[in-house]
Amino acid sequence: MSVKLAYDVPEAAAATGFSVAFISAAIRDGRIAAKTSKQRDQDKARGGKRVILAAELDRFLASLDDA
Repeated sequence: MSVKLAYDVPEAAAATGFSVAFISAAIRDGRIAAKTSKQRDQDKARGGKRVILAAELDRFLASLDDA
């Protein structure tokens, strides 16, 4: 079994139970740090694929207020 090292935005949303819009807003607001790949020509037109490292997603979840 392999360990997932990074998530794209829809995968991060599915893994956390948050919406894609919530994850995207957290990235825009600087609450979640995302990496961008611009290696493929088709990605360059879109600005690259955004991924969130698993450790960063864990950090973000731990930073949220307790219910």
